[in-house]
Formats: sequence, structure tokens, C-alpha cells
Amino acid sequence: YKELYSYEDWQGIEEGTYQNYKLMNDIDFTGRDNIKSNVTMSRLESSGSTLKNIEIEVSGQFSGLIREIRTNLEGVNFENIRIIGTSSHLGIIGKSTAEVKNIKFKDITVTSPYDRIGSIGNQEIGKVENIELENITITGRSNVGGLIGYSKSIITDIQATNITIQGNGERTGGIVGYNVNPGTINNTEIQDSNITGTGNYVGGIAGYYNSADTNNVSNLKSTNNKIQSKGDNVGGIVGYFNPRDNGIAEYFEVDNSEISGKSNIGGLIGYSNFGNGYIQYSNVNNSLVEGISANSSNVGGMTGQASNYIRYDYVQNSEITSNGTKVGGIVGNYTFRTI
Repeated sequence: YKELYSYEDWQGIEEGTYQNYKLMNDIDFTGRDNIKSNVTMSRLESSGSTLKNIEIEVSGQFSGLIREIRTNLEGVNFENIRIIGTSSHLGIIGKSTAEVKNIKFKDITVTSPYDRIGSIGNQEIGKVENIELENITITGRSNVGGLIGYSKSIITDIQATNITIQGNGERTGGIVGYNVNPGTINNTEIQDSNITGTGNYVGGIAGYYNSADTNNVSNLKSTNNKIQSKGDNVGGIVGYFNPRDNGIAEYFEVDNSEISGKSNIGGLIGYSNFGNGYIQYSNVNNSLVEGISANSSNVGGMTGQASNYIRYDYVQNSEITSNGTKVGGIVGNYTFRTI
């Protein structure tokens, strides 16, 4: 391992190599110019030290403070970092194939007019666990998320507070924009946040969840959030949900939240599509679910459009409203299965 103690040590990171680094203490970049960005690493590890007060502009795909990390990212905090980019695959970390654990992102802003934007732009594989997100603002086009824009990883134990997401295309989520096979998300909570999309697939935790390897998805919670879009497939937890055909989604909870969109709007899930699977032991409380257009359809307290079984769930003290058709306290439009 190469040890990092100072700004000068960071500036000395070799370009284009994938070496192992240990962050030995906090490094404060206040007042520093020409901060080295788009570095590549195999490992970056610490016992809780912080990289902080960084403002950079980057260009090119897979860009960020760290362009790519391959093996392990652990015990590092990122605080008061602002990144502006002009390309896709952008974040504090542009691309990760690493195990990511025990990380805190605080006071982070990442902005790009393109796709796959997040605190981590692309998480290609590996496990992401025990992550804290606080005061995060992410703006992009498609595949935009507070933690990860585009994910194939196993995500668990995430706590997120005061997340602001603006997606100007498709697949926008408070934690993950686009979760694809074999990626999963479990044990995750988001609160006091605003997730806004202009297109389809917007969710409090994930915009689009498409993972045929997923069997069970559990313990996802959205509290005091506003999730809104001008498009279709909008949910308090997930916009579009397509796990394994016989999978189980359980212990989903939405409280004191507002969910609105055009069609396929649900308190938990906008569009749930997993055949012989079940949504169970889940609930929506003290929330508003709204179809905003005169042509809105498929608006439900739990799910807007569902083609799976629903059991042991409830909606209470909530308003489900639309000027369009197919509006229900539990499901807006239900096909093939039973409640």
C-alpha cells in the first residue's frame, strides 16, 4: 500500500496504474487548485478518514475524482465535494468493480447533462454495503441515482437522508437509477428527499429494477419523500419492478410521502411485473398517490399496474386520486393474479 497523508500525496498518485492506497488521515483540499482527478486505483482503504472540500470539473466517460477503482473501497468518507462533468458515467467515482463498504457521502453535488450519474456513476459488480448518504444532489439525464446511476451490484444496508435527484430522461431513483441483473437492493431506507424525473421509471429507491436473478427483495423504506414525474411508472419505492418470476418482495414501507406521475403510479411500485411472485407484508401510510394528467390511468395505493400476487399488505390514511381511469385503493389495474 501507498500511504496518503496530504494534498501532495494525493497529487502524486500515478496516472493510469491500479495501485493500492491507504488514506491515513483527513485531507482537506480547501483553497487547492488543479486537484488531481480521474485517478485509477485497485484499493482505497481507511479507518474512517475523510477527503473533503473538493471542487472539480471533469470530462470524458467514466470521470470523477476517481475514474475507476477495481478491488476494494472501504472506510473512506467523502465530504463537501462538487463535481461538474460534460459526459456520461460520472460521479465521485466514475466506474467501480470494487467491493464498497463502510463509506459515507456527505454534502455531495454531481452534475452532468448525460447518463449514468451518481455518487458512483457505474457499479459493474461486487457488493455495496453499509453506506450513509447525507445532503446529496445529483443531476443528470438517464440512469440517475443518489448512490449509483447504473448498478449490477449487491446493495444492502443503505441509509439516505436529504437526497435531491433530478433526472431529465429515463430511470431516476433516490438510491439507484437503473438496477440490472444480477444486481439486488435490500435493507435500504431513504427519508426527507425529493426525487424528480421528467421521463419514465422514477422511484424513491430505484427507478428501474430489472434482475432475473433476484429471488427475495426485502426491507425497503421511504419516509417523508416527494417522488414525482411527468412520465409513467412512478413508485414510492420502485418505478418499474421486474425481479425473478417467482420472487418475493416483502417488508416494503412508504410513510408520509407524495408520489405523482402520469400513468402506472403506485404508493410502493408503479408497475410490478413478476408473474408468480408476491408482494407481502408491506404497507403505505399517510401518503398521497396521484395521477396528474386527465389521461392518467392505473393509479393504486400499493401498485399502479400489477401482474403478480398481493397478500398481507395494507394502505391506510392515504389519498389515491386521479382524473383518469383505473384507480384503486390497493391496485389500479390488476391482471392475471389474485389479491
